[in-house]
Amino acid sequence: MTNCLHYGVSGADIRALKLVNSGNVALMDVSSGNTLWQSFKTPTDTYLPGMKLTNILTLTSWKSLNDPGTGIYQFRQGERGEQSYLIMKDTKYYWKSGNPKNSFDDNTMFPDALSLLSNTTTRDEHVNTTYNLTYMVTHNYSRLVMNYTGHVQYFTWGKASKWVLEWEAPRDYCTEYHVCGSYGMCNQTNHHQRCSCLTGFQPASRRDPKAGCKRKSEICETTTDTFLNLTLISVDDTDVTFQKSINESVCIEKCLENCECVAYAYRTLQEEQLVDESRRDAQGCWFWHSQIYNLKAPDRHNISIRVSAGHQVKGRSEFQKLVVPLAVGVSVLGVIFLCVVVYISYRRLVNRIAELESNNMSSSVNELPRPDDSREANEYQDGDES
Repeated sequence: MTNCLHYGVSGADIRALKLVNSGNVALMDVSSGNTLWQSFKTPTDTYLPGMKLTNILTLTSWKSLNDPGTGIYQFRQGERGEQSYLIMKDTKYYWKSGNPKNSFDDNTMFPDALSLLSNTTTRDEHVNTTYNLTYMVTHNYSRLVMNYTGHVQYFTWGKASKWVLEWEAPRDYCTEYHVCGSYGMCNQTNHHQRCSCLTGFQPASRRDPKAGCKRKSEICETTTDTFLNLTLISVDDTDVTFQKSINESVCIEKCLENCECVAYAYRTLQEEQLVDESRRDAQGCWFWHSQIYNLKAPDRHNISIRVSAGHQVKGRSEFQKLVVPLAVGVSVLGVIFLCVVVYISYRRLVNRIAELESNNMSSSVNELPRPDDSREANEYQDGDES
């Protein structure tokens, strides 16, 4: 079903404004059959099936809930093609998706939203006298919105005849882009101190956690470098390279040979971490050659960050190093508290028993006849006999 609005004047070209079932509005020249303008190629804040988003065509948020003016957030395709998407806040990155197939960064797009963005195809046809404009739509009853709040949101039309929010990003504080700066670990379970520096690093600014962390000692200088092994984390992997290897020692050797190498990750065939589509049967090293961003804990990946000798901590992330002492401290305090309660209860019981025994002895003594009273009674009886 389509609706058309015609307008024109004598001697001028006739124009038609057409609304089609996909939701697209097209302005067409009737005589030539050309589409002069269409809403699907000039999107605002909403993406519908049939659109095609690129790093040029973007979704732009409203200013506020009640103001449809141009807001400060934009959603667009990233530099790595259709598998990568960004939210921009003014001119800065606010959120970035990781590659859904091969990534250490778990900020991935919701599969249905990614399918909507990646697989929707559009076919524009020149209109004829019946104003046909056909769209090949693969996803009905869904839409993607760049909300004024800064969240990109995926909706589906539910059984209750209303739009249902299925997914949104960023999902929390730690998934915002560069929220703790370079080498800053964002802890999703610690609401009091979101950002912390890795061992061997210190805050670049005491006031701004987004300034990140700086090294206490520079790498690749006079001292021997080593690696800080982090487990159960997520990390940005925009700039990584792969080298096939059958053991981790090669990763360490190759990274130490290059002063620009700041971290590596080793994957075996048995690990379910990364699968390079071009190397499905390969195991080897992933190398980082720029500052590390978007470190989050807890998560599911393992990487080793290069530090100066003396700053190595094996096998534990900052998250784990905080959790273990905290758990021990809480356990010790719990035992002490329990001992105090038991001791106080015991002392009260002992005092109560002593008090009861004292009262019983007093009652027994009061019931015995006094010696003086017996003597007076005997004398009184003797007087009567006389």
